[in-house]
Amino acid sequence: MIATTAPAAAPPPPPSSFVSRAESAHHRLYEFAKTALIKIFVYPYATVCDLYCGGGADTDKWDEAQIGHYIGIDASTSGISEAREVWESQRKPYTAEFCELDPSVENLDSSLQDKGIPADVVCCLQHLHVLEENF
Repeated sequence: MIATTAPAAAPPPPPSSFVSRAESAHHRLYEFAKTALIKIFVYPYATVCDLYCGGGADTDKWDEAQIGHYIGIDASTSGISEAREVWESQRKPYTAEFCELDPSVENLDSSLQDKGIPADVVCCLQHLHVLEENF
């Protein structure tokens, strides 16, 4: 007689509260990292070029940094529209302009120079998590 054993049952999935706490912790760490980078590299009245600005998710962080001018760059028309709407609806204390271009394909430096827009700081905060997820 051959003894057989039943296959081991898969462990149950983690409770949803555990997953949501982990996602929440990840989000808080992500937001903390973005805030820290802004505090380290951005100075008052600086001109900031924000790559892939999307829906303008970091507008409060730029307010706290007391920037002088904001340049929002995004590859999609909808991303630019959303960022512009957020900026216009909140009456920010800094000037802003928005450009639709894909910095991964187009030459950002020459595009900004052609428009006569110097940037003190160039950042890409919205895609920090995308890079992490691809590794």
